[in-house]
Amino acid sequence: MKCIKFNLRFALSTSTMFILMLVSMVYFFLLIFAIEDIAKNSLKRSLNTSVNICSSILDSDEIEKLTEYQQEKSPVFINYRKAIKKIKKEVEDIKFVYIVRQTGTNITYIIDCGDDVSEQAKLGEIYDDAGDGLKELFDNPIEGITFEREYYTDKWGTFLSAYKPIFKNGKIIYVVCSDIKSVDVEKYISNYKNKFTFAFLILLIVIFPIICWITNLIRRPLNKLRDEILKLKDLDVDEHINFKSSISEVNDMIDATDKVKTGLRSFSKYVPDKVVKQLISQGKDAKIGGEKEYVTILFSDIEGFTTISENNETQEVVTALNEYFDIYVRSLEESGATVDKFIGDAVMAFWNAPSKIENHEFVAVKTAMKIVNEINQLNEKWKLEGKKFIFKTRIGIHSGEVIVGNIGSTNRINYTITGDSVNLASRLEGSNKQYNTKILVSEVVYNKTNDLIQYNYIDYVKVKGKELYVKIYQPVQLIHNVL
Repeated sequence: MKCIKFNLRFALSTSTMFILMLVSMVYFFLLIFAIEDIAKNSLKRSLNTSVNICSSILDSDEIEKLTEYQQEKSPVFINYRKAIKKIKKEVEDIKFVYIVRQTGTNITYIIDCGDDVSEQAKLGEIYDDAGDGLKELFDNPIEGITFEREYYTDKWGTFLSAYKPIFKNGKIIYVVCSDIKSVDVEKYISNYKNKFTFAFLILLIVIFPIICWITNLIRRPLNKLRDEILKLKDLDVDEHINFKSSISEVNDMIDATDKVKTGLRSFSKYVPDKVVKQLISQGKDAKIGGEKEYVTILFSDIEGFTTISENNETQEVVTALNEYFDIYVRSLEESGATVDKFIGDAVMAFWNAPSKIENHEFVAVKTAMKIVNEINQLNEKWKLEGKKFIFKTRIGIHSGEVIVGNIGSTNRINYTITGDSVNLASRLEGSNKQYNTKILVSEVVYNKTNDLIQYNYIDYVKVKGKELYVKIYQPVQLIHNVL
């Protein structure tokens, strides 16, 4: 399905309107479904506070002794009622606070505190229309504060209530209760909605011009940044980015893109350009994993390099090694090889991945012979310069199936090859020491190239680290000046 495209101005303007519409939808969703719960939870905190404070001032032994109506005139009863009324006034929105117990099968009042004395129940009066939550609490006692699930109605009105049981010897001896009238709850909810609506309108008025201003501020440098990013896919990274933005985040993006260009310039020195360009053109992430491919592998190192390093100045050895590697890298890249890695004085390279190369076995051997010839010339030059050492290069070449891809850890990977064929190429390179040769190839490579290259048969050997015997050959020269 073809993707619909928009320019940046349209996309930013549309996204701004979409955000505003989305905020509006969220607002109405909250208004309809959430505000009532928010308001009720706020009121429940008031109920919670009132029953907790009241229960904290009560002496359970004194409350338990209040059983007869005549005790309403006792100092204990009067002081408790006065203290509870004070708490009720201090905690916002509370209509009633009262204490009840279960007497037989009935729920009866102990102390009732309301705004109107005439509405207060008397000590010992039966609470006929108690809420279901209170009845259930006495039937199935649980510790902690509980609330009525819904509004309930008694002769004093419709309420939202909270209950805190007080236990003695594992039984409820009384319950501290607190009520908020439903009318007050609805007013509270309505007040919440009004505040929320006002805040939303203010938000729209403030945010709309700000979003429009930011949209224009972002758009201009982003257009330029887009052009710079498009250059990356072609590895056009030679020039630095020379514009800035007044928005720090966009400016960070510009700086980051410029650093990416700098990094790619440097990265291309570590990884072959063709690998980088292939990753960019395919638009794929560099992930761990690989595929089976048939490739030709070259391993090389320098005979006696450790001794040379120990017996000569470090800087002189490093300078010479760079000249040596220049010959290798130039020759390998000209032939289409992928230079995999440098391991001290060793070089590992392979042909036919990621780009396909026709007759890559022949290309590999021809390139190796060219490298040996140029290294010989380099050694002659060093002798004339009076160097105390030369580099005798040794090369092993084998073709076979390997795993090609990104190998390593989740945080650090390398585009490389692995497999038994890689190990055999390395073993062939090491076998040069035994036969005093510079290049050895496997029978697989010989069979693919013997009509183009003249070889000397060397031996049928068990290569170190291998169980099978293999035939090995030394290339001598190209046949009929094959190019």
